[in-house]
Amino acid sequence: MKKRTLAVRALLTVLPALLLLVSGCGGCRDGSTDSGPIDTDAGAADRYRDDLFDYAVANLDRLEEFSPGDVLPQIFQRRAGLLQQSAYRGDALMATCPEPAMLREIVNRLNQWVASQKPPADWRRDGMVDELPTLLRELPAVKELARLEYSPYDGFALREAVWLRNVSAWARGDSLDDVQRARNLFDWTVRNIQLEHETGSRLPLLPWETLLFGRGTAAERAWVFILLCRQQHLDAALLVRSGQADSMAAPWRSWGVVAVRSGEDFYLFDPALGLPVPAPGGIRLDTTGQLDVQPATLAQVVADPSLLHRLDVDQADPSADLGPVVALLEASPAYLAGRMKLIESKLPAENEMVLTASPTLQAERWKATGQVADVRLWTLPLETLDFRSQLSPVQIVQRLGMLLPFYAFEGAPLRKGRMLYFSGEFAGAEGADGFYLRARPSNRQLEEDGRKLAQENYRQLRTTNSNLPEIQARQIAYELAGIEMAARRQAKRSASYWLGLSVFEECLRTAHLHAEADYTPAIQWFAERTLEASPDGPWTRGATYNLARAYEASKQYDRAIELYLSDPAAPDHRGNLLRARWLKELLGDIAE
Repeated sequence: MKKRTLAVRALLTVLPALLLLVSGCGGCRDGSTDSGPIDTDAGAADRYRDDLFDYAVANLDRLEEFSPGDVLPQIFQRRAGLLQQSAYRGDALMATCPEPAMLREIVNRLNQWVASQKPPADWRRDGMVDELPTLLRELPAVKELARLEYSPYDGFALREAVWLRNVSAWARGDSLDDVQRARNLFDWTVRNIQLEHETGSRLPLLPWETLLFGRGTAAERAWVFILLCRQQHLDAALLVRSGQADSMAAPWRSWGVVAVRSGEDFYLFDPALGLPVPAPGGIRLDTTGQLDVQPATLAQVVADPSLLHRLDVDQADPSADLGPVVALLEASPAYLAGRMKLIESKLPAENEMVLTASPTLQAERWKATGQVADVRLWTLPLETLDFRSQLSPVQIVQRLGMLLPFYAFEGAPLRKGRMLYFSGEFAGAEGADGFYLRARPSNRQLEEDGRKLAQENYRQLRTTNSNLPEIQARQIAYELAGIEMAARRQAKRSASYWLGLSVFEECLRTAHLHAEADYTPAIQWFAERTLEASPDGPWTRGATYNLARAYEASKQYDRAIELYLSDPAAPDHRGNLLRARWLKELLGDIAE
């Protein structure tokens, strides 16, 4: 209980400020990694250096197996210290990223290994970096691309790549066709990342956060989709009109789509609408009765601008003709660093993943088609890193609060469930479903847990602060228990929704195998345990959309259409309205 005691002490010193800024909290639990450090010498023989690399890679692929018990004390202590500061002068980005012990250990082993390595002979800093605005070129992550030493943030970049690889490996489907794989990855992105409005107060998310939290703006959806494509060696970029190329944070306010290249064609997907741009005659029902939108190519849209007008939801907001377009390439610093190329080149086949990008070569391929006016680096990834490196203490606390539900229960079942889901391990007690269920105790059990936490907090406060008056100790103990229980209730709501998504994925897999799928369990999770249990909860929009998709998949079209049209204020309403409209058109044709 030592870690919990330390956390309580830290919280006690700043409790008044903490209670004003709480956005959800979790209690501290003792925990450690399942694998202790290996005693090694930095000057070990080559064979042992290989062992260091193998250790790091093997454990990177099984992070969900290790206890994250050290994360909550980090969050508590950081929040407590930050609330005493008017400004933050440390590494604000890493302050929002508490490190699990095993992830730190992986970075340490990689640094021991890389100390004996030479820079990769075929690596050079990509020339397109020199075209960036001066401010972005001067970011530490950009200036240190040639550095071989791995930073703590590199650990998160590597974990992100593992998650992206794992998701893409099953979400792509079993087709060998590039376009079909891209369609499957796009549909997974739309169903799994609840669309959010962009607001001035919202903190931009990194791709691993968008995946973990299951929510994001159109920009963050696009970013994740492009990176999922990268893991499958699909060439993808953001397309914008040439006049918008300098408005890179939110180009879709006018027009912006993700284009996936196959041969000489670029297939178009709209992350804000959650739909492909439809090809001529490309809107139909598939063999299971679900809406099937074949994506148009850029050449088709240029030749026939009316294809874009199919995306108009009313006459007051018509699409303009396309005109010249610019391709914006994703080039996060981690994918340009020589140290990541070292890892990628030495990965065994069973651990293979994409850790590098070559925007100059990609730009040459895109320019060669003659279909884009220019190719540039997409600055959003760098702008996000820059923004996140300048957060205030209050913003850091806000961001840390988003992590707390993942660690609120003993053993962090919500976190483990997410990681297993990314790996495609859904069913059973040791799959994602089993761990999501562990994050869903009954309301009676939650109440009982709250009482026990308050009593435990009181005992520890009286033990560590003997001069604290009894009345004050009881008040603080109950306040702290209330904070932790708020995080557990949030974890339960998220687990309910993600169980629905997991069950829905299993149904879609069954239907893909041309078997009869029963969508009733998915419908119950979305309708009863998410929407009815929390009518205005954090997953209302995502559950409404996926419930409509489940009704559509089970051919209950009237219910699906009603749900698609149910919330005109939702950020995904335009796309839902189009989906409802196209279903009505197709069903009308069938009836006739």
